[in-house]
Amino acid sequence: MIILTNLLMARIMRNHFTSKAIQKSNGKLRYVVFIAISSLLISFSACRTLKMNTFSSNNKEANDSILISGTVIDAITHLPLNGAFELINGDAKGTFSDSTGYFTLKVLNTDTIHISYIGFKTKRISASDLTAGPTIALDTINTVLIGNPVVRIKPTMDLQWLYYENGPEPFIYVNGEWYPWFGKYNLDDIPYDKIIDLKVKDDDYGNRAVFVEYPSEIADSIKNTKLDYFINTDPVVLFGGKGNDADMIKYIQENQVIPDGAKERVVVRFFINPDGSVSDASIIKAAKNEAINKDAIQLVNSLPKFKVIYLTPQRTPIYRALPIVYNDTSKITLK
Repeated sequence: MIILTNLLMARIMRNHFTSKAIQKSNGKLRYVVFIAISSLLISFSACRTLKMNTFSSNNKEANDSILISGTVIDAITHLPLNGAFELINGDAKGTFSDSTGYFTLKVLNTDTIHISYIGFKTKRISASDLTAGPTIALDTINTVLIGNPVVRIKPTMDLQWLYYENGPEPFIYVNGEWYPWFGKYNLDDIPYDKIIDLKVKDDDYGNRAVFVEYPSEIADSIKNTKLDYFINTDPVVLFGGKGNDADMIKYIQENQVIPDGAKERVVVRFFINPDGSVSDASIIKAAKNEAINKDAIQLVNSLPKFKVIYLTPQRTPIYRALPIVYNDTSKITLK
């Protein structure tokens, strides 16, 4: 359109300056009219060209825009990831998935969508690959997946966390066998890159335990590993859940009934069960005063529950022999 306008302007100017019939008095007026018409033609042409270009650009952008969607899940558990970020070209513009892992987003066909979630590896997917609403599975970062349902732990995380807060330290079995020195304090001892399978489940004694399966050569090397110091695997017994033997003796002294003038010693045998209760109390060395024997049995049976922490998988009742002294010092005459 601009080219045609320019040609028209050139022709009008040539006729204007070469015409013999044009009078000098009318020359100025015709020149002014010519300039006005030319300006209008140029403005009209420019506006039409701009309008066409703008329409073309908007139409192209509309044609390139697409609506994408998808569902973000955990690659291992296949559970939806609520709040996963979907960012356009990695910028701040985007959306996030809902409680079902689903998201939808309007983007350009040429965009790349960055899908991320805390603790998982980010995936970058072309927008054109998300038009069919696929399922996107994200993999975890630096974690070990344990058991069913899956439990995530970091390699440096304390074993106690694996089960429950303030719970007992779990036992680790290597190819079905438990070793007292292996994995006693944390999971750093486990060579992760060689693991065939790793699960959390109850062992034959009812303990929650970690079962690690390795190739036989790795299991043999672990089995042959010995520590240079002695490992005490005796269970820890806490009187009343937090006290020691001195607290138990104090409890007996405060609650025993001493016959007048008594000066005897009795030994009571009893068992502390895995749940901390006392059972099977009996006299293994009796006092001459039967009242003392009876009171000693009652004392032991009245003991508050113990807390027992087992350092071996097998939980069995713990045998205890407790000497109790009956001495009525107020009734004894010093000689």
